[in-house]
Amino acid sequence: MSTLLDLGFIAVARGVHEVALEHTPFHHWGDTCQEDSLQNDESVTDGSRILSVYNIPKELCKMSDRIWIITEAVSSDTGRREYTTVLFPSEY
Repeated sequence: MSTLLDLGFIAVARGVHEVALEHTPFHHWGDTCQEDSLQNDESVTDGSRILSVYNIPKELCKMSDRIWIITEAVSSDTGRREYTTVLFPSEY
């Protein structure tokens, strides 16, 4: 896929501000399982929610060993993204 994914407004939880990754616009879903990765591929076209997961080294952050990037759509009809939130799973 060559088009960038519109992330909409990006809200980053304070705890992950320093370790947030910016691969999602390029359709890189990080360390998601195969099922979630396939769902994300479908979500690009059907406009539903996208979840990316990134494992991070423990020495980089003591709060968590992973971050989540959740991108919500305005509506499934347009596929336009309303906002993206970057957070630790414990902040969900």
